[in-house]
Amino acid sequence: MARAKKLESLRSLTVLYIEDEEEVLNALASILQRRTKELFLAKNGKEGLELYKKHRPDIIITDIKMPIMNGLKMAEIIRQDDYTTPIIVTSAFNDNDYLMRAIEIGINQFVLKPIDAEKLFTALENSIRLVTFENRLEQSNRDLKYNLKLLTEYKNAIDVSSIVSVTDPEGIICDVNDEFCRITGYTKEELIGQTHLLIKSHDPTTCLRDEIAIAKKANEIFRGLIKNRHKNGEEFYLKLTIVPILDDNNQVIEYVEFRDDVTQIIEQVYTDPLTGYPNRAALIKAMAVTERPLLYLINLDAFKDINDFYGNSSGDHILVELTGLLARFIHNQFDNAKLYKLSGDEYAVMIDCSTQIAYGLAKVIAQTLSQYIEGIAFNISGTTINISSSIGYGISSTNVLANADMALKYAKINHKDYVCFEDVAYIEQGYEDNIIWTKKLKEAINTNHIVPFYQPIIDNKTGEIVKFECLMRLIDGSDKVITPFHFLDISIKAKLYHKLTKIMIEKSFQEFCDKTYDFSINITASDIFNQEVHDFLIEKINEYNVSDRLILEIVESEGFDRYDEIKNFIDTLKSMGCRIAIDDFGSGYSNFEHIIKLNVDFIKIDGSLIKDIHEDKNSHLVAQMITLIAQQIGAKTIAEYVHNDEVYQIIKELGIHYSQGFYFGAPAPKITK
Repeated sequence: MARAKKLESLRSLTVLYIEDEEEVLNALASILQRRTKELFLAKNGKEGLELYKKHRPDIIITDIKMPIMNGLKMAEIIRQDDYTTPIIVTSAFNDNDYLMRAIEIGINQFVLKPIDAEKLFTALENSIRLVTFENRLEQSNRDLKYNLKLLTEYKNAIDVSSIVSVTDPEGIICDVNDEFCRITGYTKEELIGQTHLLIKSHDPTTCLRDEIAIAKKANEIFRGLIKNRHKNGEEFYLKLTIVPILDDNNQVIEYVEFRDDVTQIIEQVYTDPLTGYPNRAALIKAMAVTERPLLYLINLDAFKDINDFYGNSSGDHILVELTGLLARFIHNQFDNAKLYKLSGDEYAVMIDCSTQIAYGLAKVIAQTLSQYIEGIAFNISGTTINISSSIGYGISSTNVLANADMALKYAKINHKDYVCFEDVAYIEQGYEDNIIWTKKLKEAINTNHIVPFYQPIIDNKTGEIVKFECLMRLIDGSDKVITPFHFLDISIKAKLYHKLTKIMIEKSFQEFCDKTYDFSINITASDIFNQEVHDFLIEKINEYNVSDRLILEIVESEGFDRYDEIKNFIDTLKSMGCRIAIDDFGSGYSNFEHIIKLNVDFIKIDGSLIKDIHEDKNSHLVAQMITLIAQQIGAKTIAEYVHNDEVYQIIKELGIHYSQGFYFGAPAPKITK
């Protein structure tokens, strides 16, 4: 009944509710509709901002993550000129980064998802008090009346909703309310006459900062996040606002300090939701105040297979159990060590080494951790499961997290149980090379230095040039011609590969649009699966009208697990008049069924078979077999890497239709006959 009476005042208030999940929006709207004077609904921050400007609601309830404009951006814009309208944020448990920002913006209340009606009503009660407070204060300012009873009510409203203390200009506590006593564990008698150093946290990263003193000297309102300590030693997080009270001469009479308990929200930021152990944010925070951290990064091997086979719930069960076991093991085995649960199946162990740690000891710790994890057995539905791990660690005093991460990646790639960064420091050079090549690629793209080179293809019956293959080259600042061997993998990692493909399409089509030669360009499975490249290719075929002369070369080993998508692409291009070649056929796994079903026009026999065909009987036999099958299915054959006359004569004897190689001409920047 008491709550119903408190919420009755909602009927005189307008509420704006912003939520992008329609089901959640409708469910909460049905509750609010009956209890408010008017309810405004929006599905993103942009709509919410427009409704706020139009209707100026009394209370705002908003989700954080939304399309177009998120809830925090909307709130930030509102707070630029409106510091009073209560804003309630609904957030998921994993919205850690956003919650920290919400506190800074000045959000009044937080309600975690899934939304509990009881918690929502509590937040609304607090917001109603604030609205009532602001409305009364506004009226008071208009009337220029200071009603003692009203001021008492204001004080009571603040007392029940905020943690308040008053200090003199020197920082000595003059008064506190009951909430301040409750959260600190001290009585008024114990607090008055003391400074806030009495409740100062021992955590050097979150103690009262210099900004507070600066704000007091400047007589400005201070807002920030602090960490205080209860009388029993427990620590908690507070959102702090310091308001200077000035006399007629603008001199400070006292400071009023308002605190809001945000411990639950902040702890969420630094805690892994699955295990309850400190997360990556907590690790970074701890390293910042650790003079010499020894850091181990642990990644479980093939853990995805466990999730895929047994289900995510079983995988989560293993992670929770493993976390507890690791934490106890580390506590018992190593001094000054702490376990952190990072994302997914990754952990960190940090050891505070105030003194120099021996290299050999660091290695022993890595070996001990690896062997311990490998020796753990988990039971899932009667099945015993063992796991293994890869460990990367760093013992340097700087960049230890980045170093350990590099070492871990090296360990994973090279199937090592554990790797110390200092043992493979040259891997850092590999990362530096990646950066250099990425920069070089971007520069080449921007300066038009990605160009096609053209290599002739010969009709073996006539000896005449009948087509060209367009091959990608990079021209560096010294006019050096660089083949894709040096930069193709980097372009994929740097997400530049598809740009290179589009450049090759455009420039090759420009070259051959007014020529009679057939020409071929290379298209990877990755290009086929990329809708942007797919659409660009079709657009340019139509623009340059080259479909009757265009041959698209596809490497058979790439992406054929998505066979249907490959076939649809080929069918589309063939319907436009283009022809299809399978490149590098015979270099490894070769599926003749693919070739038959895809109805390709050309089979390019891989150069590894051709270049030694005059000396290697097996190469000769495989090439002969490919040629015979191609004849049966009506596909023409092209031999790559023809480098001398002896090879060329064998190629012609086998009945291969076309030849390509340095015997006839190297790739060149211009078309030559």
